[in-house]
Amino acid sequence: MARGTEQHKRNDLCAVPLCREHHGKRQSMGTAAFNGRHGVDLWREAWRLATGWLAKEKEKENQNGK
Repeated sequence: MARGTEQHKRNDLCAVPLCREHHGKRQSMGTAAFNGRHGVDLWREAWRLATGWLAKEKEKENQNGK
């Protein structure tokens, strides 16, 4: 994804924060190779982060009586 463009931007719920170095490596290697080399599953991590965020949002709604 290029900065300042929306062409390749996915939903933020699919985002996994990476440092500059690892973002570049993931981009040049591809997701599958990056996952294998670093022992991660970026899609699974994105799911974990998204469901955690959604649970917190739901908890906020419940606390506010919505």
